[in-house]
Amino acid sequence: MSTDPPMRQCKLEEFFSQKKQGKSEAEILPKIPNSLDMNTISPSTVALLLKGDILVDKFLILDCRFDYEYEGGHILSAQNTSSKEQVLSLLEGQDWENVPIIVHCEFSQMRGPTMFKWLRNYDRNKNLENYPILTYPELYLMQGGYAEFFARNPELCAPSNYVPCNQKKHKRAFTQIKKHNKLIM
Repeated sequence: MSTDPPMRQCKLEEFFSQKKQGKSEAEILPKIPNSLDMNTISPSTVALLLKGDILVDKFLILDCRFDYEYEGGHILSAQNTSSKEQVLSLLEGQDWENVPIIVHCEFSQMRGPTMFKWLRNYDRNKNLENYPILTYPELYLMQGGYAEFFARNPELCAPSNYVPCNQKKHKRAFTQIKKHNKLIM
């Protein structure tokens, strides 16, 4: 399990109530340091967003798990996007500047970080002439993934359940998905 930023609850509430002039409110999301060179946030920060305790008008949660995992239980309002095409179709035609986009998978160890890196590189290539200006500047990876989020906040999941990727009854689907992904990667 990951740890939240080292702040007491009263300090955390004070932290989120601060507003920075001329910057998006999302820029105040407390990031967890990591060695992956990604903006990583804790499951507790995502829970605060869902509860409305962080004053952000709009945010997007991208759940990169397989369909059967997502259908078995997911974070409220999360969108199931297990392919790059699904991500692009969801993002196209909407204004995502200064909107937190949170990516995760089961443990945020493989599929989530892969999608995060792909989307960040896609955004940089798309904005090559304007760099460092990006279309999706507020991109985050949720540490610990759905497994950790569900363990801490089952009430913020629908249905309130957790289906592991390698669960026996889904083993055949998991094997087929792995074979398919090897072919397209």
